[in-house]
Amino acid sequence: VGILQFTGCANVTIRDITVCYSDSWTFDLEGGDGVVIDGVSIRNNYYRVNADGIDPVSCRNVRISNCHIVAGDDCIVCKTRPGQPCEDIVITNCVLESIATAVKIGTESPGDFRNILVSNCVIRNSTVGIGLYLKDGGAAERIRFSNCTIETIRRPELASESLKDSVYPIFVDIEKRRADSLLSRIRDLTFSDLSILSDNGILIQGM
Repeated sequence: VGILQFTGCANVTIRDITVCYSDSWTFDLEGGDGVVIDGVSIRNNYYRVNADGIDPVSCRNVRISNCHIVAGDDCIVCKTRPGQPCEDIVITNCVLESIATAVKIGTESPGDFRNILVSNCVIRNSTVGIGLYLKDGGAAERIRFSNCTIETIRRPELASESLKDSVYPIFVDIEKRRADSLLSRIRDLTFSDLSILSDNGILIQGM
């Protein structure tokens, strides 16, 4: 169980609070419309599995800004439920550190992702900086990443042997979760003005 869960909410503002050591998703936003998260600090255990920072799940009109997040899983991750898109999301002016992925779209992706802007963020000490993982048939379109600094984890072997081959500043992947899963699509994806320091390159792959 996470610290805060909002289901079917509208016009919610979370501002200027600090949360430490959540055992699971810190902010779980399910089907929200009109959510503002500003000036929030999340300091989870860097080695705690499933300790996400902020999870907008099939939400609309979400603004996440001026946050500092350290997470043992994804810092900010957009997910979808079947037939319910995640759209009109703005993430800006955040500092993010994750042993998993700092900014992620997926992997839960039966619904579409549309109109997502990530800008002016500092990503550091992260296994994956920006990740799109489409596995369940949903489309990702009109996605923008701009003016961000990405530094991947320097010594993955100190965290886990399994991380050595998993370090990517940008990872974009389309694959079926199961043999009978629908095939996802990615289109109109833009990266601009990124500064990257990493031992590995960018990986973009599909089925």
